[in-house]
Amino acid sequence: MLATRFFSSALVSCFMFGASAPGWAQSASSSRDVIRFIVPAAPGGSFDMMARVLANELPAELDAAIVVENKPGAGNRIGADYVAKSQPDGKTWLVAPYNVLTVNPHIMKGVGEPLQQYTPVSTLSVVPFVLAAHPSVSADSVQELIALAKENPGMINYGSAGTGGANQLAAELFKSAAGVDLTEVSYAGATQVIPDLLAGRVHVFFGAVNSLLPHIQSGALKPLASVSSKRIDALPDVPTIAESGLDVYEMTTWTGMVGPAEMDPQTVARMNTALHHVLAKPEIVASLAQKGIEVQVSSPQEMVEIITREYDRYGLLLERMGAKISGQ
Repeated sequence: MLATRFFSSALVSCFMFGASAPGWAQSASSSRDVIRFIVPAAPGGSFDMMARVLANELPAELDAAIVVENKPGAGNRIGADYVAKSQPDGKTWLVAPYNVLTVNPHIMKGVGEPLQQYTPVSTLSVVPFVLAAHPSVSADSVQELIALAKENPGMINYGSAGTGGANQLAAELFKSAAGVDLTEVSYAGATQVIPDLLAGRVHVFFGAVNSLLPHIQSGALKPLASVSSKRIDALPDVPTIAESGLDVYEMTTWTGMVGPAEMDPQTVARMNTALHHVLAKPEIVASLAQKGIEVQVSSPQEMVEIITREYDRYGLLLERMGAKISGQ
């Protein structure tokens, strides 16, 4: 069972009365501190996009310069570990994809429980997944893809961002539900799959809609299904995976912000307030929505509850999948 950290009454007071953070907030005001947002993936993905929106908007809220640093690799672990080992002084934050907090602890040796390694601040966004195929794949629906895969076991491949990533989990769940064999082609990050997908070297990809939407709209890729509980607003004619006959799973990823463990509650409160202000701006919400990213902010305690629930859910899922996840 995931251990949760106690959030003191001081944190509640910060939200109720708007107390300012002592340490970095005061020094930022006087010396324009540099705050770093660590993105544990290559540029171009949904959480990198979110980090850059925030880096552009938050300096006015925090009176500090903000720099985005990409530290990709090892299923997002390199960047995540970097933040976990940083000083809890409010100058280093992780723009965290869901798997860092809910999947990696189950499948990566040496990764501790997330609520012991990080201080949750707020969720930031959710992004639905879509199953897309290269036009050379002779299937225009999920059922046609299943039939093709059964006729050609192991001959159709899928792109993956590595062990425990949402792309891999979605594909492995699809394989299990459909009773087919697809071959995994692993990459260092989801954005690195796309060039090979566009070239036809990767046949299908379960990916975040924001990364795939321009290529779907241009006709370079064909969407087979929304891998979520509802149709995607930007792709209203694309059926859900359930509508396509596989009413057993969905895949929607989320992004949140965390800092190192044991952060000052007032520092957390100030960042949370700033995030809420920025992500309530209609123009920001609309711009992200056009890219398939839905803003979803929370309190720190709400994020604790989400992490706890999702940690348990993915733990059960990964246990069921067993050897299908490599590297366990």
